[in-house]
Amino acid sequence: MNIECLVTGAYQENCYLLWNNNLKALVIDPGDNADQILEFIQTKTLNVIGYLCTHAHADHICALHDVHQQYPAPIGMHHLDWVWAFEEVNQSPPYYEKPQRPACDGYLNWAKNPRWTFDTFSFEIIHTPG
Repeated sequence: MNIECLVTGAYQENCYLLWNNNLKALVIDPGDNADQILEFIQTKTLNVIGYLCTHAHADHICALHDVHQQYPAPIGMHHLDWVWAFEEVNQSPPYYEKPQRPACDGYLNWAKNPRWTFDTFSFEIIHTPG
């Protein structure tokens, strides 16, 4: 497994990309600077197979819409975050405007099933609110 941490945005949020030997990749917390994330994906010729959002603060999801638009794949997020993630309450002007909702049919709800497998990646989500 390969891992890269991209530091993005005004709050210096960590976006992680994990990929296997088949170049299948997970994007974790695509916070900001979609161009930076997209350039990394393109440079490494990665095939994005999923997005994992640890939580829905704007600095962790602002690039999700744009990256997902280029590389559609399932989005994993806890339902308590999904319900407000793309609302006006989730902005921090002047640094982060309201995140745009990705064009997708829904999301993978961590609350329903905390164990997930994407290709060769298997993990368990542990909900730790607060």
